[in-house]
Amino acid sequence: MRSNNRTRSFVVAIVALASALVLAAPAPADNGCSSLSGVLTGWIGDGPQGITWYGVAYLSIGGAPVVRADYVDLNAGYDRMHWKNNGSLNFAGDEVLTFRVASGDSFQLQAHFSAVCFAPASYGCELHETATFVPEAGTGLFAGMTGHASIQGPFAGGDCGPSQPCYWIGRMNGAVCTQ
Repeated sequence: MRSNNRTRSFVVAIVALASALVLAAPAPADNGCSSLSGVLTGWIGDGPQGITWYGVAYLSIGGAPVVRADYVDLNAGYDRMHWKNNGSLNFAGDEVLTFRVASGDSFQLQAHFSAVCFAPASYGCELHETATFVPEAGTGLFAGMTGHASIQGPFAGGDCGPSQPCYWIGRMNGAVCTQ
């Protein structure tokens, strides 16, 4: 357990450093919307929502200061992934990610992902994901927010079980609009 906490702390520290290095003040998006950029990290854990993906995101909307958001992906897990075993261990699926900032305001993304695994023995994969905001799920600052996002990045680890956890880091870009 202590090793998993150290690893998780290390990953979060790397994400914090990465966010400081890669988050530039984004330019306004078209149509009166604002740009969205961020860095995410995630892991499979047994938390308040059961065994699923949990994570931390560092996000900037429209050039505003970077905020931290915790997120949970309730659609993750072996039983909800659509595995395609064609020798390369590629897979795809759908998921809903719920992000919550410190104030309690939250938003959801409905996403479709695909992963290309380049090292099956070590479960090393590259994740590509496209997502849209779920306007009716936003609260507070994010109430009614619409838009889209693209998320991509590597994940690796073992078999994603308790003894061989999986970790993921990704970059998010997109546009958000408020009503």
